[in-house]
Amino acid sequence: MALYKSTVSNLLLQTMGTLMRSAELSHFRLGGGIALCLHKNHRQTNEIDLYNDLPFSESALQKINTFLSNTFGITEHSKFPVKGQGTAFFIYNLNQDYVKVELHFVTPFIRPLSLEEDIRFLSEEETVALKLDAIMQGGSKADFWDLHQLKGNYSLMEMLALHEERFVETHDSVKILQQLTNFDRANDDFAPKCLLKKNWQLMKLDFLDFAKSYAPADLV
Repeated sequence: MALYKSTVSNLLLQTMGTLMRSAELSHFRLGGGIALCLHKNHRQTNEIDLYNDLPFSESALQKINTFLSNTFGITEHSKFPVKGQGTAFFIYNLNQDYVKVELHFVTPFIRPLSLEEDIRFLSEEETVALKLDAIMQGGSKADFWDLHQLKGNYSLMEMLALHEERFVETHDSVKILQQLTNFDRANDDFAPKCLLKKNWQLMKLDFLDFAKSYAPADLV
């Protein structure tokens, strides 16, 4: 199936191609919102999420930083708290358009990668687990948007099982169920550029029904 490249900018496509071909990022896989946008055609994004299951290394990160600076010129760089460790870069062109690149150092992958058009993708099952984990920690509106698109293909029980497989030590079904209907943070976010004319208020009602469809006895 062809990728929906109209969901991202030409700058993002060019940047992503360069990152995928680089030796410094050869262990990283594309996942998160951008992977879903390219496969589901449900919204637009200007962020590249890359995941690596190798242990975090300051020396490896410095090599990546040097590569990005030499390849793209001056970039803004900041660390952010993720499961494990992570870092973010902002890459600009001459028009000051930008792409945000997030590098995540996470726990071991649970599925093989998928190679499409020379892009190494996380499996969709892995992306489900990561999106559910983001929701558990207080998801953004974009996280809810993505999970809403995914829930048409997975039951809540299937999602919970994938999260437990991916995050054995921190999995908490009860907390996930609670957070599926906690929109405090997401309400204040800007809505993604939706391509399916979805309505945030109606989506919240869908999540209330989605969470209510499972009894406490179903959860572990």
